[in-house]
Amino acid sequence: MAIDATEQAKPVTISIIGAGHRGRTYADYAFYNPDLAKVVAVAEPSKHRRAVMSSKHEVPLDMQFRSWQDMMAVGKIADCVVIAVQDQLHAAAVADAAAPGYHILCDKPMATSIAECVAMVKQHSAH
Repeated sequence: MAIDATEQAKPVTISIIGAGHRGRTYADYAFYNPDLAKVVAVAEPSKHRRAVMSSKHEVPLDMQFRSWQDMMAVGKIADCVVIAVQDQLHAAAVADAAAPGYHILCDKPMATSIAECVAMVKQHSAH
């Protein structure tokens, strides 16, 4: 079945958690492919990093957060979330993002222990 030009898919919306080097690298995909993806929210404790990414991706002030917990408190605001925080925080961020049903891209390493990896898979599979 052919897709009519009027039925073109909308870009996937992305919330970025962690606006350091890794987060910026993932977000660049949306920047260079705006017909496929769009960064709509940023969670980053560093005011400077948060501002730089938000400016580049035209993220409105009300979609800029100091923490992923603040972002999650608003509810599901995008199709997916990119988790690019410090490695030891991956498991907690994935648990919080799994609850509202986000599609999740978690930077490597997935977690810092096998037990965390198993828990992360179980949490995401349950939602």
